[in-house]
Amino acid sequence: MSDEYFSAQSETAATAGNSAPVWELSGWWRRVGAQFIDVLMIVIPVEIVFAVLDGAAGVSQNYSTIANLIILTIYFIATMTAWQGQTVGKRVTGIRVVREDGQPIDAKFVFIRQTLVMQILFGMLAIFLFYIPTLLNYLWPLWDDKHQALHDKIVKSRVVREQPSTDPGIAQTVQQQQVQQPFPVGTPPPPAAPAPSAPPPPTPSGTSTPYTPPPGFENPVPDEEK
Repeated sequence: MSDEYFSAQSETAATAGNSAPVWELSGWWRRVGAQFIDVLMIVIPVEIVFAVLDGAAGVSQNYSTIANLIILTIYFIATMTAWQGQTVGKRVTGIRVVREDGQPIDAKFVFIRQTLVMQILFGMLAIFLFYIPTLLNYLWPLWDDKHQALHDKIVKSRVVREQPSTDPGIAQTVQQQQVQQPFPVGTPPPPAAPAPSAPPPPTPSGTSTPYTPPPGFENPVPDEEK
């Protein structure tokens, strides 16, 4: 799925009266809201439970980190595969994750995006760089023309509004023209139609088609030999 199927912002329609659907990219605050809701639902309760267990039974904090990783992985895979790119937080804020190639969201893609890239690469391993990559990752959509975070660029994903827009004011910003979304999310684009063949060249005026004799008359016998 190319850039032309995503619109970064609302502008004047390039083609008046064209109401074909186009994916509108999510704003930064919607993404922050969705992340906050998901963390509030999953991470904080797990931290509280393990803090209580740590005080009561001496459970190591390392178990809390591992438990968070496992529980979040299960949560993201379950919700994003069932709701095609949405978690509870994303459903509340009206956004979803889509793949740039138009393929459906599956468990492998969610595991790579959410666990390996977001939680481990930009989470656990970022401690060695004082969490500077983590900060840049979450702030990157603020100045990126595709509204992508760094983890989106790695896995080739986009975060868009929940439903395609039919508002003719949603214009495509890469080519500055209105574009269509001819297929639903999760479906690859159809192959392009073949180009029409060129018509045969016209016959020049003043010329005629050469005479072709019928079969058996290609070499007629002269009259004097009959």
